[in-house]
Amino acid sequence: SEETLSQSLDPSSASPAVRHLIRFVKEAQSKKDMRRRFKLIGMVMNMAEIGLPSFLRGYNGKPAIINKSGQLFFGKTSGPNPYSYMEMDILVHTFAFIARKGLYSVRDSISRMSLRAGFVIQAEDDDEMPECLFGCTALFNLNYAQALPVNLPPKQWIAH
Repeated sequence: SEETLSQSLDPSSASPAVRHLIRFVKEAQSKKDMRRRFKLIGMVMNMAEIGLPSFLRGYNGKPAIINKSGQLFFGKTSGPNPYSYMEMDILVHTFAFIARKGLYSVRDSISRMSLRAGFVIQAEDDDEMPECLFGCTALFNLNYAQALPVNLPPKQWIAH
């Protein structure tokens, strides 16, 4: 948001959440302890409507640490107005068995799901509280069967 951008320009007067995000961006490239704090909160908004298995309801909206299953990348765009960005690729095939089983059980329902996802950097000290979403998305009508491959240049991954 504009407020977050404004606070990031003067970290001394920024909220704890913005200072924590700034620290994550600065330290995640070199410190594994900081990289492991990336959390995903996924939620299926229409679970009952599409008849998802009841065992999944307890996991809906629960945060998940993306540690070994995530690959962090920092880059810079090209063109007349380049900007820096941070990307976290989440490798679902490395999830724990129960998580993979849950995702596999709903694969035929994905195109009918109304999905929301939020991203948080886990706070571990009082001065990092409260945790706040730093990014979110909403996804509808996904059709992975018709997804096309994206050919991107090789990345310089930050190893976990």
